[in-house]
Amino acid sequence: LMIDAAFADFPSIVSAGVIARGFPDPPVSGILLTMYSLLSGADWDAIHPEAHIARIDTPILILHGTEDMVIPVAHAYRLAEAANDKVHFSIYEGGAHSRLYELDAARYQNDIMTYLTALFD
Repeated sequence: LMIDAAFADFPSIVSAGVIARGFPDPPVSGILLTMYSLLSGADWDAIHPEAHIARIDTPILILHGTEDMVIPVAHAYRLAEAANDKVHFSIYEGGAHSRLYELDAARYQNDIMTYLTALFD
């Protein structure tokens, strides 16, 4: 399993976005999450990678940039901690959301190849 710029839980992403835009939280994040649920049918309590990642038996590669303005890098640390010792973890200084390959293609490829090599050895 390879993860690039993943969230640990969706409600905290919504809450951080609300606060960053200067709105009061709560209640604004609660209203948005309710709207998202009604429009999408999603159960945000069930979509909680941090709560489920420890059950994954295979090694996990987590990649994240420090300048991700969509999903803060703290989510990568939370996922890595929850996954315990199965994690290959790589943080890209200055990396934006899902643009790590553009920041340092050689490192990105190396991280993936190192992970895959270890996975199949």
